[in-house]
Amino acid sequence: MIMLHEFHQGDNYWTLPEMYASYICHKKEFMRLSKSQMAEWWIRALEDAGCIKLPQINHRQLPVNVSRNARRVYEGFIRLIQVRKFYNPKQSEEAPFSHGFGCDWCGYSEKRSVRLGLEWLLKNGYIEKTKEAVLCGKREATLYRLKRG
Repeated sequence: MIMLHEFHQGDNYWTLPEMYASYICHKKEFMRLSKSQMAEWWIRALEDAGCIKLPQINHRQLPVNVSRNARRVYEGFIRLIQVRKFYNPKQSEEAPFSHGFGCDWCGYSEKRSVRLGLEWLLKNGYIEKTKEAVLCGKREATLYRLKRG
C-alpha cells in the first residue's frame, strides 16, 4: 500500500483514497477511511481519472424540474451502486447510505441537503428502504435500493 507522509497536520501517513476523499469533500483535515470506504474511494478515484469504467445501472430518469438536492443525492446513490458493483459484480443493487456519508459522497457540507434529497426520492418512488439501522463501520446507516417500475 502506498502511503504519503504529511507533516503539516502532524506526523501522519495517509493513503491516496483518504487524500482524494478529503479533497472531494472539501475537508480542512484529511479523512480516515474504513477498509470498505477505502475500496469505494479507490474505485471512485480511478473512475474519475478515466482509468476504469463503472458498470451501467438501470434506473429511472428524474424529472427535469427536480430539486438540486434530490438530483445530487440520486446521482450519488447511483454512483455508489456502480462502485459497489465494480468491486463485486454479484453485489445486490442496495447500499447503506447515512446522511453523514451522503454529505461526503455527494459533496454537501450539511446533512439537511442529503435528508431533503432522500425524502423526495423516497416519497416519489425513486429509492426505497430495505433495512433500518445497519452498522457500517462506526456509523449506523439505512440500507436503500433503487426502486424499479
